[in-house]
Amino acid sequence: MVAPGVKREAVAHVVAVHGVSQRRACKALAVDRSSVRYRSVRPDDAEARAAMKAIASERRRFGYRRIHVMLDRQGIAPLGTSLRDALPAVDEPEEAQAALSRGWRRIRKRSGGPFPRRPSRCAAGAAGSGPWERAGRCWCQRTGIDWHYIAPGKPMQNGFVESFNGRMRDELLNETMFRNLAHARIVIAAWAADDNTERPHSALDYQTPADYARTLTTAIARPAAQDESSARRAIAQPTPLGVNTNRAPVAAG
Repeated sequence: MVAPGVKREAVAHVVAVHGVSQRRACKALAVDRSSVRYRSVRPDDAEARAAMKAIASERRRFGYRRIHVMLDRQGIAPLGTSLRDALPAVDEPEEAQAALSRGWRRIRKRSGGPFPRRPSRCAAGAAGSGPWERAGRCWCQRTGIDWHYIAPGKPMQNGFVESFNGRMRDELLNETMFRNLAHARIVIAAWAADDNTERPHSALDYQTPADYARTLTTAIARPAAQDESSARRAIAQPTPLGVNTNRAPVAAG
């Protein structure tokens, strides 16, 4: 199927090269004149498209809803579709694969992971366990919280953490090649800050956690302020100064 734009270009070419009228060119090419004469009335959306491409390039795992929110923050009317630049072609696949795999190692297996190591006094109580579990047990010991495991095959018992882990895996770990532990610490800290202050969260009506916390704090403080302003007033007004409030004696009988 030939696109309308291609048909218009073909008609224009025939008119220019052969010197015939537009009507005759349309008849020869079996093109409807209305489609050739059509002019788009849509507003210029170059700014919105450029902003959308910039967001999609920086946040490759965002869908159209979050891109919509990010555009709205910039005061740009969003489009109906989302765009993403095509991945660059690789001339030498073997060389690219070798470059990606050089220096790769599993950070998770290293003692302490990408985070600072916990105090050594807690390690004795969790001998034989991995560094992440060791850090968790150490924190539970310090805070007096009981340690419980979820039931086998029941990830929904830990739904909030599972959701966070999946989001972190999808948006950060699968998208980043860590050079070393120091680089991992920097990138993870930056991602955590962005997750709290920039990333729209669908569970919070596409607010950021920081914005939601401010809204919640304001909502909690407002009733307290209203209670103070609407404190109970005395039913009877105080007596004006200079007015005698003593009752006159009444004679018996």
